[in-house]
Amino acid sequence: MTEKQWLKCAEPELMSELLKAKLSARKGRLLACAICRDMGREIKDERYWKVIDTGELWADEGNQPPEAEEVWETAFILYDETRAPRDINASIVTLHTTSCVGSDPLYLLFQPPKPKLQGWRRALEISSKIVDRVLGSETEGQAQFREERRTRCCFAREVLGNPFRPITFSPSWRTSTAVALAAQIYESRDFSAMPILADALQDAGCENTDILNHCRGPGSHVRGCWVVDLVLEKE
Repeated sequence: MTEKQWLKCAEPELMSELLKAKLSARKGRLLACAICRDMGREIKDERYWKVIDTGELWADEGNQPPEAEEVWETAFILYDETRAPRDINASIVTLHTTSCVGSDPLYLLFQPPKPKLQGWRRALEISSKIVDRVLGSETEGQAQFREERRTRCCFAREVLGNPFRPITFSPSWRTSTAVALAAQIYESRDFSAMPILADALQDAGCENTDILNHCRGPGSHVRGCWVVDLVLEKE
């Protein structure tokens, strides 16, 4: 994968190899949790959110929490409950949340492409585009599926950054103000202060455009954001 492909990619499968090579165990689990938070934003069941919270706790502490196995089983109970009434969307979402407390958090969300199917996959992609042109716009379900896949890729870039342009973060940029802001953002999951963090970093002497533009630019931020992690010295 090239830098240009990484920045534009909307197919999780194509990112899988690079993510596996570059992401720490912590960041991989936080990425899975972020995706599941987004996918399940309309779910009210507290058990669903307990699974994600446990996954984030595992990521932050670096060790499997004692309740992880029980929570993992709960995730599958939720999956079975949504399968019974054939709620396809809910069953997909609940199945994916098992990733948060699984041994391989990215297995379901960024499955590696199957080489033998690549030719057929390309043919189906072309056929799908032709059908769209003939019959009109895609269905609501297809649009939602495509958007979810695009969001996974955006979150992957949010967590890993640009692996083709590694950044050397100067310790002098970690002022008490910048660290306090980053810690507050991380703990609260309220990323509205990202532009303020950019100001604090710039005041400390940071003129790196990738860092400043990421803080001030559009797009969703999640726990594991590469800039916040750099400020807090998290791997």
